[in-house]
Amino acid sequence: MKKLLILMCATLAAAMSISCDGSGKGAYTITVDATEGGTAKADRKKADADMLITLTATPSGDAEFSGWKVVKGNAMLENTMATTTTFTMPVEDVEIKATFGTKTDAGISFRGLTWSTNNVAAPGTFAPAGEMGLVYQYNRKIGWSLTTPPVSIPTGETWNSQGNPVAMWAPENSPCPAGWRVPTGAEYLHMAGYALDQYGLAYRLTENNIPNGTPLVDCIWGPDKNSVEFVDKATGDKLSFLANGMITSEVEGGEARVVGVSSGFYFSSTLSTTSAGFVNSLLFSKDTDPAISAPSIKPNGNGFAANAYGIRCVK
Repeated sequence: MKKLLILMCATLAAAMSISCDGSGKGAYTITVDATEGGTAKADRKKADADMLITLTATPSGDAEFSGWKVVKGNAMLENTMATTTTFTMPVEDVEIKATFGTKTDAGISFRGLTWSTNNVAAPGTFAPAGEMGLVYQYNRKIGWSLTTPPVSIPTGETWNSQGNPVAMWAPENSPCPAGWRVPTGAEYLHMAGYALDQYGLAYRLTENNIPNGTPLVDCIWGPDKNSVEFVDKATGDKLSFLANGMITSEVEGGEARVVGVSSGFYFSSTLSTTSAGFVNSLLFSKDTDPAISAPSIKPNGNGFAANAYGIRCVK
């Protein structure tokens, strides 16, 4: 009887593109990977178009799940922030990665402060190296995925289109892991080698304060122009920031949306003193003049408090 059942299953599998071991047969391949800190899997390895696929992510140790990332293919996940989610198989192969955040970061000493080497992922955790992490509205301990519409961690939170513009980012609302905090606007200025003049405008510091002289800190594009590197000319120390994009609170079709994915947006913990509702922020992008290859940097730029920017931590 057992041999007969196996034979029947094999016959049905060949006819209906299914498998007896659950791995699945079909026209397209499903590849699931995970960053350090956990494992991930799909309930099938291959599937035909329009089949429902279930993904499951499992953190290990003290790591926390910080979202799914579609690496290849047009898979539309039901919830990018849920450890178990589903999608309908598109007419192509797909590759999906589960990302996990950790509570520790080696840190790097740069111009008098210790900076985290990675962005914040889920509240209280750091993203893996090379991952953008999540983005945060000012003075809120709620992470948002860089998707349209954005999805929150913790799940089920409400997007605040007005922001929470108090004078300083409250310590209890900091998304940084224990022992770390959100940098001030002044600390971003110092890190980038800038200061403010009597009118509150940022200017670049140079060796011996010589006008148009050698800057104390260089800023160059990293590999593939998906990050910038600040280089301390005196020590050779380097600090990198990923181009992470941001979520704008300007509503289009009823949804907040992701913009500027080739640019960098990082909130400080300090409100602007010149523009109400804005935050001192590190901003960088490609210069509008194609002849200029260096990044266009605003170490004291204005970021709207209701937008969601990346967070780097200091201690």
